[in-house]
Amino acid sequence: MHATSTGETQAGLDYAHRVLGSGPDVIGVGVAKTQSDLTEDIRKLEAELVGLLGLDPGAAEPTVLEGYLGAGYAHPTDGAQAALQQLAKTEAILTDPVYSAKALHAVSDRARTSRGPLIFWHTGGVPPLFSDSAGITRWP
Repeated sequence: MHATSTGETQAGLDYAHRVLGSGPDVIGVGVAKTQSDLTEDIRKLEAELVGLLGLDPGAAEPTVLEGYLGAGYAHPTDGAQAALQQLAKTEAILTDPVYSAKALHAVSDRARTSRGPLIFWHTGGVPPLFSDSAGITRWP
């Protein structure tokens, strides 16, 4: 699972997954656009990869989760804030509050019901870490 905002990371991961024919499912967590907009963007990017690389592994429907965007891209959510703080406290891994933390929130939700391992692809978002919205000053 990973944060997806423009669809580029997901298009690359989806494409590689189909070329290799194995590996974990690729699940994007929409943090900047709606599920339908992101799905369309990912499809277009994957078509560009096919044209660029000349290898067509066949089409597949991208998996994009909704429900974690909140008020929008640059706005933290309570769930993302809680996930960010939990990971920082237990593993000393930092995520930003408006991008990766939203995907981390989805991973936390999925972990409660998943029977198998989950992989969190931390795709960055360092600058917002140092903003007031990161919650760093509120950590106990």
